[in-house]
Amino acid sequence: YATAFNEAAAPQAMAALIAALREAGLLAPTAAAGIWDLASQIGAPTCLADVGFDPAHIEEAATLVVEGRPVNPRPVDVAGVRELLAAATRGSRPEAT
Repeated sequence: YATAFNEAAAPQAMAALIAALREAGLLAPTAAAGIWDLASQIGAPTCLADVGFDPAHIEEAATLVVEGRPVNPRPVDVAGVRELLAAATRGSRPEAT
Protein backbone atom coordinates (compact mmCIF):
# COMPACT_ATOMS: atom_id res chain seq x y z
CA TYR A 1 0.00 0.00 0.00
CA ALA A 2 2.96 2.30 0.56
CA THR A 3 4.09 1.42 -2.96
CA ALA A 4 0.70 2.49 -4.34
CA PHE A 5 0.85 5.66 -2.23
CA ASN A 6 4.24 6.57 -3.72
CA GLU A 7 3.64 5.38 -7.28
CA ALA A 8 3.42 8.77 -9.00
CA ALA A 9 6.24 10.26 -6.95
CA ALA A 10 8.82 7.57 -7.72
CA PRO A 11 8.41 6.42 -11.34
CA GLN A 12 11.97 5.08 -11.71
CA ALA A 13 11.65 2.98 -8.57
CA MET A 14 8.27 1.68 -9.74
CA ALA A 15 9.70 0.73 -13.14
CA ALA A 16 12.51 -1.18 -11.43
CA LEU A 17 10.01 -3.02 -9.22
CA ILE A 18 7.82 -3.93 -12.18
CA ALA A 19 10.87 -5.22 -14.07
CA ALA A 20 11.95 -7.36 -11.12
CA LEU A 21 8.44 -8.72 -10.65
CA ARG A 22 8.20 -9.57 -14.35
CA GLU A 23 11.53 -11.39 -14.16
CA ALA A 24 9.96 -13.45 -11.39
CA GLY A 25 6.97 -14.21 -13.63
CA LEU A 26 4.51 -11.81 -12.01
CA LEU A 27 2.67 -9.67 -14.54
CA ALA A 28 0.79 -6.79 -12.99
CA PRO A 29 -0.28 -3.35 -14.19
CA THR A 30 1.50 -1.60 -11.30
CA ALA A 31 4.31 -2.31 -8.86
CA ALA A 32 1.85 -2.18 -5.96
CA ALA A 33 -0.42 -4.77 -7.56
CA GLY A 34 2.58 -6.98 -8.31
CA ILE A 35 3.80 -6.82 -4.72
CA TRP A 36 0.28 -7.64 -3.50
CA ASP A 37 0.14 -10.60 -5.94
CA LEU A 38 3.51 -11.85 -4.68
CA ALA A 39 2.44 -11.56 -1.04
CA SER A 40 -0.79 -13.39 -1.83
CA GLN A 41 1.04 -16.18 -3.67
CA ILE A 42 3.46 -16.84 -0.82
CA GLY A 43 0.80 -16.62 1.88
CA ALA A 44 2.01 -13.36 3.40
CA PRO A 45 -0.55 -11.04 4.96
CA THR A 46 -2.21 -8.71 2.45
CA CYS A 47 -4.08 -6.54 4.91
CA LEU A 48 -3.43 -4.92 8.26
CA ALA A 49 -6.27 -6.84 9.89
CA ASP A 50 -4.26 -10.04 9.26
CA VAL A 51 -1.54 -8.71 11.57
CA GLY A 52 -3.89 -7.41 14.25
CA PHE A 53 -4.34 -3.76 13.29
CA ASP A 54 -7.65 -2.34 14.52
CA PRO A 55 -9.23 0.07 12.00
CA ALA A 56 -10.43 2.16 14.93
CA HIS A 57 -6.82 3.32 15.27
CA ILE A 58 -6.38 4.66 11.71
CA GLU A 59 -6.63 8.32 12.73
CA GLU A 60 -4.18 7.94 15.62
CA ALA A 61 -1.74 5.96 13.49
CA ALA A 62 -1.91 8.49 10.64
CA THR A 63 -1.18 11.32 13.03
CA LEU A 64 1.77 9.46 14.57
CA VAL A 65 3.24 8.73 11.13
CA VAL A 66 3.08 12.39 10.10
CA GLU A 67 4.47 13.58 13.43
CA GLY A 68 7.48 11.34 12.81
CA ARG A 69 8.25 13.38 9.68
CA PRO A 70 9.18 10.40 7.51
CA VAL A 71 11.46 10.78 4.51
CA ASN A 72 9.29 9.72 1.59
CA PRO A 73 9.11 10.32 -2.17
CA ARG A 74 5.58 11.73 -1.85
CA PRO A 75 4.74 14.38 0.73
CA VAL A 76 3.16 12.74 3.77
CA ASP A 77 0.07 14.26 5.35
CA VAL A 78 -2.60 12.89 7.65
CA ALA A 79 -5.22 12.58 4.90
CA GLY A 80 -2.88 10.61 2.63
CA VAL A 81 -1.71 8.28 5.40
CA ARG A 82 -5.31 7.81 6.54
CA GLU A 83 -6.23 6.75 2.99
CA LEU A 84 -3.22 4.40 2.80
CA LEU A 85 -4.12 2.77 6.13
CA ALA A 86 -7.79 2.43 5.18
CA ALA A 87 -6.81 0.67 1.94
CA ALA A 88 -4.35 -1.55 3.79
CA THR A 89 -7.05 -2.42 6.33
CA ARG A 90 -9.49 -3.42 3.56
CA GLY A 91 -6.79 -5.56 2.01
CA SER A 92 -7.97 -5.38 -1.58
CA ARG A 93 -5.43 -5.51 -4.40
CA PRO A 94 -4.15 -2.04 -5.24
CA GLU A 95 -5.55 -0.96 -8.60
CA ALA A 96 -3.87 1.08 -11.29
CA THR A 97 -4.49 4.79 -10.90
